Amino acid sequence: MALSYVRIIGVVCFSAGWLVTSLSAFAESNPWLDNDRFKLSLGTFILDYDSEFRLSNSELGIGTQLSFEDHLGLEDSRTVARLAGHYRFAAKHRVEFSYVDLSREGKATTRFPILIDDTFYRTGTTLRTDFDYQVFKLAYAYSFYQTDKTDLSVSAGGYIFDVDMRITPNEGAEEGESGTAAFPMFGLHLDYRLSDRVMFIAGYEYFTIDKNDVEGELIDVIVGLEYRASNKFGLGLGYNNVSVSAENSDDNDDFDYEYDGILAYLSYSF
Repeated sequence: MALSYVRIIGVVCFSAGWLVTSLSAFAESNPWLDNDRFKLSLGTFILDYDSEFRLSNSELGIGTQLSFEDHLGLEDSRTVARLAGHYRFAAKHRVEFSYVDLSREGKATTRFPILIDDTFYRTGTTLRTDFDYQVFKLAYAYSFYQTDKTDLSVSAGGYIFDVDMRITPNEGAEEGESGTAAFPMFGLHLDYRLSDRVMFIAGYEYFTIDKNDVEGELIDVIVGLEYRASNKFGLGLGYNNVSVSAENSDDNDDFDYEYDGILAYLSYSF
């Protein structure tokens, strides 16, 4: 199912790109297209985490609400790398992508009895948790308002979350869940040139679902400044907050994951 989402998003984005490119071949020169057709940025993301989950017993329909940080000993802050970029195939049209690996691990001794899925852990059990969590984004953006200084755009695409969680006690069997989930998203973005070398960047992306027994929400907010040291190289500094929540009322599972922090990056445009 997740691979189908990826294929659909990819086909829609690139098909739209080729179509619009052919229709816009006669377009006049545009500073956004001329100076920023391809852009790659590699950054350092200094993160703070706040995350909880519950995996309920299949027969009882209950489970323990746990904090990854407080109860399982996962790091509550760390520094990760983030890769992002875009391809502007026409003056008002671009394809965007990003990737970040948020994987963590930790060890903790339970302070109270814990029920995770079909496994019960007594007080005093030492648990090792490996939480592999990677986030991909692919989207198409259209600039509906554009001047020499301002680029205001809307976007549509999807986030792909690849999750693998393993909990291993000092005695007993390993418990784990893994899977890949896709969230469609819609966004609003602003790039505003304060000067020839300084640009203000802001973005808001959102998605919500309430279908059958599943409820979920995704919010991604970013603000920052980018200094263009030359025609090709830039330095950026910003703040990013991402929150993801999902609940399945049928099996009483839920997942709340939020991270935010300072993003510093180096960009290359060509």
